[in-house]
Amino acid sequence: MKVSPIVSASCLSCGVMIPCDEIFCADCAPYALALARPCPRCGGFIPRSNEDDGGCRFCRGRKFSFDATESPFIYAGAVAKAVTTMKYGPIYRTAVAMGRWLGDRVPDAMRIADRVVFPPMSRMALFLRGFNQAAVLADEVARRAGMFLDPHTIKKVKRTKQQAELSLEERKRNLSGAFALTRPVTGKRFLLIDDVATTLTTANEIATLLKNNGADKVFVLTFARKSLHFD
Repeated sequence: MKVSPIVSASCLSCGVMIPCDEIFCADCAPYALALARPCPRCGGFIPRSNEDDGGCRFCRGRKFSFDATESPFIYAGAVAKAVTTMKYGPIYRTAVAMGRWLGDRVPDAMRIADRVVFPPMSRMALFLRGFNQAAVLADEVARRAGMFLDPHTIKKVKRTKQQAELSLEERKRNLSGAFALTRPVTGKRFLLIDDVATTLTTANEIATLLKNNGADKVFVLTFARKSLHFD
């Protein structure tokens, strides 16, 4: 006899009850687009197969300090709704569910990381939102993947504007010098967790800081990745 799965979770997009091992219901799942064809350099969606290590039209010519970046979903449809609701709801349990799901899917190549980290927020931003969604995701990823969470090595030392409405160059200026290290990182390998990668400016700023101070590897893993093809 087939046993039905226990219903103990809710769809991250519409909220209907679903099996505990799912994150989207049957109606929303078709609108949760998997990032099935990533750029080999920046991890973003590319519309056709591209074996050129020089990257896609988004990243070609840009310099990145991280070693690899991956995202299971494209930031669109049900995924975009889930992330937006989680961040600005704000809904803590959605961040927990995303982190648990992501933690079960950490790429093998990234599991060599010694430490799991996340982009820190300023005290004011943390007070206004209530929680740092990236920190929640990172905590759950570390728990599920059996990795070490390091919440203290990276700190934010400069107040910055909201990134959402800024251009790529404005984002770079906005985040320049925004982060600092509290301890040596020489020879360490880091897995940086965040909810969404848009222009990779935050990830690259942190990766550059770590690499300039002797870190061996920096990997970036986000729940979703924004794409020029799905605006």
